[in-house]
Amino acid sequence: MKNGKAYICNVCNKRFPFENIRYSIDGKRILCIVCHNKVMEKQEKKKQAYSAAKEPLDSIKLVCLDCKYHFSIRKGSKVKLRCPYCSNSNLSKDDLTAEKLIEEVSKI
Repeated sequence: MKNGKAYICNVCNKRFPFENIRYSIDGKRILCIVCHNKVMEKQEKKKQAYSAAKEPLDSIKLVCLDCKYHFSIRKGSKVKLRCPYCSNSNLSKDDLTAEKLIEEVSKI
């Protein structure tokens, strides 16, 4: 410790020099390098678990022809098909992709 001042980690309560100081994700707590790395690893695992859980299931994309609201439902869902925004049942599959759009425009 060059300047003689030691900081205390808010997680493990150990003393460490200024060169090893890190801040928590919210910026409110002082952490040592070891605890900071542990916190960052946990955060990365949470992100990976969240992104894995967020992957789309088999779903059908729909668009309401009345209000143009885009939404999706799961395949095999027993819910009556209605627009969640305007409650109309005038729906169409929303299978338009960029490739299909370019293809259609090039035909004109």
